[in-house]
Formats: sequence, C-alpha cells, structure tokens
Amino acid sequence: MMNDTFMKEKPVLPLILSMALPMVLSMLVNSLYNIIDSFFVAQIGEEAMTALSLVYPVQNFINAVGIGFGVGINAVIELGVRYSVIAFAFTLIIIVGVTFEKLFQAVGNMKTTMISLMCGCITNIVLDPVLIFGYGPFPEMGIEGAALATGIGQALTLALSSLLISALNAILAAYSEVYILILGIYYKLQTFIYLPANGIVQGMRPLIGYNYGAGENKRVSQIYKIVLCMSGIIMVIGTVICLLIPGQLIGLFTHSEATIQTGETALRIIGAGFIVSAVSVTSSGALEGLGKGTPSLLISLCRYVVVIIPTAFLLSRIFGAVGVWNAFWITEAITAIISICVYYKAIAQSRLSQSTVK
Repeated sequence: MMNDTFMKEKPVLPLILSMALPMVLSMLVNSLYNIIDSFFVAQIGEEAMTALSLVYPVQNFINAVGIGFGVGINAVIELGVRYSVIAFAFTLIIIVGVTFEKLFQAVGNMKTTMISLMCGCITNIVLDPVLIFGYGPFPEMGIEGAALATGIGQALTLALSSLLISALNAILAAYSEVYILILGIYYKLQTFIYLPANGIVQGMRPLIGYNYGAGENKRVSQIYKIVLCMSGIIMVIGTVICLLIPGQLIGLFTHSEATIQTGETALRIIGAGFIVSAVSVTSSGALEGLGKGTPSLLISLCRYVVVIIPTAFLLSRIFGAVGVWNAFWITEAITAIISICVYYKAIAQSRLSQSTVK
C-alpha cells in the first residue's frame, strides 16, 4: 500500500508524474511496436495493410479485456477474484465469436458483424442491473452477476472500440477499400497520442481514488485538473503533427500517391477532435478511479457507439467517406460536453453521500 503521509503531503504534480511516467513509457513502447509491425506489413502491399486493419478490432478486444480486469482487480482484490472466476469461463466462447466475426468480414458480410456486436453490447447493459440486484425472477448475484452479464454480452460481441472500428469499416467499405486502409493507418498512428494520455490517466486512477476515499476533495479536484492539462498538451502535440506532416505519416504505410492524398485529408479532419477529446479521456479515467463505473461506461458508449456510429453513417450519406472523418471531431465535441456534465454530477453526488455519512 502507498504511504499515507506520502500520498497526502507530497505536491500533486510530482505525485502524478511519479505514478504516470512509467505507464507513459510503457504505452509508448507498445505504440512503437504497433507502428513498426504495421510499417513492415505495409511493405508487402496495400492489401496486406488493409487486412491488418480488419484484424485490428480483435487486438482492441484483447487490450480491453486485459485493461478491464486489471482496473477492476486493482480497485477491489477480493471482488476482482470473484468476478474473474466467472468472467474467464467465457474465454472459449469469446474466441469462437471473434473467429466467426472475421469470417463474416472475409466474405464482405459487414452488416451481420455490426448487428451481432450491437446485440452483445445492449445485452450486457440490460443484464447488468437485472443480475446484480436480482430484478424479477432473477436472483441477486452482486459482483458475480456483473461478471455473468459481461460474459453473456461478450459471447455475442467484442469490446466497444472493436464495435466502432467494425461499424466504420462497414460504412467505408461501400466506397473503397482504400478508406478502410486509411482508417487502419489512423488507428495505428493515434496510439502514439492516446496511449501516452491513457498512461497518465492510469497513473491518476489510484491517486484520485485514494484521495477521494480519504475525503481530500480539494486534492481530487487538483489531480483531475492537472491530468486534464497534461492530456491536453499531448493532444495539442498530436494535432500539430497531423496538421503539419500528414502526408509523411501516411507515407510510412503506402507508396500510392492517391492514398497518401486521401489520408492527408483524413488525418487533418480527424485531428481537429484530438484536443477536446482530452476531456472525455480524463473524465472517464477519473470516474473509474472513483469507483463510478456506470458514468464512465456512459462516456465510452457516447465515444464508441451512441454518437459516432449514427453520425458517421448519416454524414457518409451526405458527404461520402469524408463524412466519416468529420464524425470523429463532432463526436469528441459532443462527448466532451457530456463528460463534463457526467463527471461533475457524479462528484456532487459523491460529496453529498460523504456528508450524509459524516
């Protein structure tokens, strides 16, 4: 456990840096691995890179599972073990589901993939309160109910980010495989921006959780604001890079001038949403640190499903594939507003609960 005096008396910024820097370095190494792997695959040809882009949702799913269990077990060890016993039992079913998803994509049946992913996500959301609290004929299962709901949902789907990429691939496939390639390249490149930001957020989680539990509301607010600024700085750097050298970045993965020009447009448009996305990334991580999983899920749903997928679909019907790129920054702007409202509402409710207990 962390030393109480260390946690309470050390200035907030050095404390965040000491917790976050190891995670940031780890994330950068992981991002570098992804970039190098994709770079060499791209040397085979655009078709190989496109294939890699279609497999990327599976990689996201694996990361989502690992991070999800890690955060949950770190927050409450005993409950995490009880949760994981049931959740891990669905591993084989999940792998089979992923295999069939790829088979559907291989024959161009994107709609089936998208429908199955959405069904799983909705199923998990509906079953969570039913199995946790025992509504209707169902018994009250507590943390085991949450694991069972997640497992059932995963048996029908992948993680939210996988759902997003699969849905966008389905939309873009109607125009050209080149756009799927560009989307895949973007998701490889954006890891250099979002993984370091997520590293800072991961360093923030235990700090904000500890200080919240200790009733140090002022420090909780300081931690949130400092991490938001740090994430914002990373996003500013990412935005500048995408505006200045988008062609060189896309050129790492393809030698086609037409693809490079199309990719330049995509990066410049998508990059417009980087800075404002720091709000939702930081707010979601802070809520997880506070033990507010449901509000954090709401933010993720907005970023990966509720806002971006219908927005991308509608804009693509009006502006073509370019509409999908614009859906990114529009979604980040809307989600940022929602994130601020959700975060401060959760904080207000938490403080009210603390004062009631006292």
